[in-house]
Amino acid sequence: MNLPLDTIWSDIDYMDAYKDFTFDEKNYKDLPQFVKDIHSENYQYIPIVDAGIAQREGQNYSVYESGKEKDVFIKAYEGGPDFTGEVWPVDAVFPNFFKTETNDWWK
Repeated sequence: MNLPLDTIWSDIDYMDAYKDFTFDEKNYKDLPQFVKDIHSENYQYIPIVDAGIAQREGQNYSVYESGKEKDVFIKAYEGGPDFTGEVWPVDAVFPNFFKTETNDWWK
């Protein structure tokens, strides 16, 4: 490659149905190899990761399911259900990074 840049960024379009820590295996099927290739040329790759975790109850989305299990999402009110907000075209929950266990889970 002979491009005048050092980093390539991806917006959320690379994700599978806007789920963090996934990629769309149909439209971005070559993404893992692309990342390996640009790293071999000393370029950096930075995918955007949204803090809003898509609510995908019963859809085998391990990030959401493990967050629910570990109770790491912000609550609507003390002792209440998880706060839900709209991020992109889906409802989402948000990690409560003030909790140590949330930081451990996110890593």
